[in-house]
Amino acid sequence: MRQALLRRAIDTARPTAVIDANLLRDKRVVEERHARYRSNGEQIVIADAVWNEIVANENWPSTVRASFRHLAAEPEALIASWAVGAMMSAERTSGVPAVGIVHHPMTAFLRQLVSDLSHDVPDTMTRLRKAIGEHGVNDKHSMAVRRKDATQRLVEVAEQNISADRFASANIAMQRGNRGPFLDIVAEGFRPAMVSDALVRQGVASDSAQALTSRPSITVVHNLYLTHMALEWAVLHGVTTAKEGRVHNDFVDAEYGVVAWACDGEYVTADKRAGRRFDEVLALRERIWPEPT
Repeated sequence: MRQALLRRAIDTARPTAVIDANLLRDKRVVEERHARYRSNGEQIVIADAVWNEIVANENWPSTVRASFRHLAAEPEALIASWAVGAMMSAERTSGVPAVGIVHHPMTAFLRQLVSDLSHDVPDTMTRLRKAIGEHGVNDKHSMAVRRKDATQRLVEVAEQNISADRFASANIAMQRGNRGPFLDIVAEGFRPAMVSDALVRQGVASDSAQALTSRPSITVVHNLYLTHMALEWAVLHGVTTAKEGRVHNDFVDAEYGVVAWACDGEYVTADKRAGRRFDEVLALRERIWPEPT
């Protein structure tokens, strides 16, 4: 019976919730989502970023158990997503916006994993170590350095078109609780045409680049997310003084947010800044690509 449940088909039309790694350890949060699964079929999406966050901990086998033990009550509620980078790569290859986020082999593995952990099945951690090795989790420090450099480049591009006075006035407004001027800067600084040109320079055909940026796609929404992040750093703190680890964490939050956007789901996080950025990116998406009337 347990095996049959784990093989149950994945219904991607159901409501979804992307839960970050920290809240997966919160029994109350998981139980609430399980109740929703039983009442309306809402599925829990485990974004690829979860694995990177868990394995970044030196004592990651214990972290895995702490993160996944509550999920074992409803393993069939789980969905594993493709990595955002993999989905963007697929879009660049096909020239078509991705329409599905479900990584079916990883979903089957994940459902079996949480069940096996709860039943203390022998060699579970050995199989998990092998899967993670094959999955290829990146070194956090080197990735953080690269991501800070990329953020600095995004800011430099925006600063070519936006005056220092506007950054300063947006800073003052934000300190007073008004984020409107900052969001105006993001809407002005983010240009889909620039993303399209960058894709062409990377070898993507011009018509494909246009298709991926003229309407929302994983690729262009991810770029919007990073632009929002970079400009917020620029307005509030300055990227040059930012700690690499904090910038890295913002990139991880962006991956959760992009997956939640892609599956039209809820982003469940206790990080107020990450939740606010998700809401603001959704609003900016509608502003940059308004629905035809």
